[in-house]
Amino acid sequence: MKQAIAMLFAISILGSTAGVAADISYDQVRLNYVSAEFDAGPSDVDGDGLELSGSFSFAESFFGFGKYSALDLDFDLDASMLEIGGGYHRPITAMLDFVARAGYVRRDLDTPFGDADDDGISLSGGVRGRMTDAIEVKAALNYFAMDQGDNETEIEFAGDYFITERIALGAGLCLGDDLTTWTVGGRYNFQ
Repeated sequence: MKQAIAMLFAISILGSTAGVAADISYDQVRLNYVSAEFDAGPSDVDGDGLELSGSFSFAESFFGFGKYSALDLDFDLDASMLEIGGGYHRPITAMLDFVARAGYVRRDLDTPFGDADDDGISLSGGVRGRMTDAIEVKAALNYFAMDQGDNETEIEFAGDYFITERIALGAGLCLGDDLTTWTVGGRYNFQ
């Protein structure tokens, strides 16, 4: 946890000392490849799949978002997650925003012996900044409160490199209590 706070602080310092960069867009769509590792007790469960996400801005500081992921896991398991919600962003500096989000989460796990589904809420707070015209970074603390008591806290780090004004390639890492995910993919900004 101390490392996450240090990383958030470092990103804040970078955002306040670098030159003016391009605007941060909240109107985007992203497609990622996901590699996941679940800590499932005596043995880990690994898998991979795809994630489609997007967001759209409205008013001056608000945005809606959605994310859907589908993973093929070891032991003939299939997992999917849907998250939809809204968020608020406020500039800290000309290049760095504070971002808060809240949403509804639906998780489905299909096994050879039946299905396990769960609903809950997600809460997130962090920073997102455009360090240069080509580089954008993000650091956040995410919390998932699920109905069946399987709550999860994760630290998320991500970065994008813009190859054009609207198209970026990126990677991310989420470190959770029982889940670690790596993502690589592409992003398109509408504005």
